[in-house]
Amino acid sequence: MKPFNATHFLVYYSAVVTAAFVFTVWHGVKMEAAQTAGRDWSHADFDQLTVHRINIVEPDGTPRMIIRTGRCFPASFRTERKGRDQTARIPPG
Repeated sequence: MKPFNATHFLVYYSAVVTAAFVFTVWHGVKMEAAQTAGRDWSHADFDQLTVHRINIVEPDGTPRMIIRTGRCFPASFRTERKGRDQTARIPPG
């Protein structure tokens, strides 16, 4: 009988773990495709949505409108703005 060879064990172990990972990912993708088949995801309908900031961008990625609170506004917009701050102010309360 051959003595224990750690290299062979690691090769077999990595092959089994890789095969299990590939099967898990394949099965998950297959189940997700089955669940979402026939749904139109171009229009979503929500009863309630809670966010801190909403970015609306042009097709080329240029920011068009940012709906946010003061803490979530990017610093680059604060420094580039000339004159008075044009964002809407909502009084607390």
